[in-house]
Amino acid sequence: MAPSPSPSLPDLASLSLSAPPDDFFESWVVNNGFRRCLDITPAEEFEQLAEHMKWDEGSNAYRKRYAEFVNAWSSIASNTTHETTVRLPLPLANDPNHPDYFAFFTSATFIPDPTALLASEFDRLAQSQGWRPGSKRYRKEQARCFAAEFETHYGHKSEKLEGWQDLCREVEISPTPASITQCKKELKRTHVNIVDLIDCRRTGEYPVLQHKSKAALRRYTLKHGKIFSLKRAKQNGFLTALLIGVF
Repeated sequence: MAPSPSPSLPDLASLSLSAPPDDFFESWVVNNGFRRCLDITPAEEFEQLAEHMKWDEGSNAYRKRYAEFVNAWSSIASNTTHETTVRLPLPLANDPNHPDYFAFFTSATFIPDPTALLASEFDRLAQSQGWRPGSKRYRKEQARCFAAEFETHYGHKSEKLEGWQDLCREVEISPTPASITQCKKELKRTHVNIVDLIDCRRTGEYPVLQHKSKAALRRYTLKHGKIFSLKRAKQNGFLTALLIGVF
């Protein structure tokens, strides 16, 4: 039986999906003493709310409330004319039903290019959003973007053999292993950069660049700045088989 919701959480089930985000946030002000900051974006305000409520990113509570937040904004976006720019909330990593990361930022100043190299596309987005390279916001969004893009192309259902076998074929492991355990062993011996792997799917250009050793991969990763967040990578079973320590 699923655990009952915490009594400290307000009941948002009665809120219409078209309820404005202000109603969403005000419910937490009334019930949980959340203090609003009106000079930031709704997405940033949600992050402040999550910190106030101690919802760890990726937890069930975080995912549930984020989905409610997204629903509220999605309804507003669907009823908004094209002359008005609605800044949608940031995508939630590791949610298989969540739309493409870049699609959330579509506007007159940023039109996503699904065939562009991932790092280049993120830098173009960052420039349009005013995220300064190296800043805390830039690093956080880049980690979120890379994780969401991996799941867009490779999924997250690491309990299924078919997913592991597809990944093995992607990096030219032959013959294809017959079990998840064997897939993991073979992938551990394969030295590819995760961002490069995503780029193969985005551009359709294969094979993915392979390196002779972990040391060679580490040097390449640092030189080109193609660093995948360790925290986010550990949330995806497929990625754990490809991880190496960079620093």
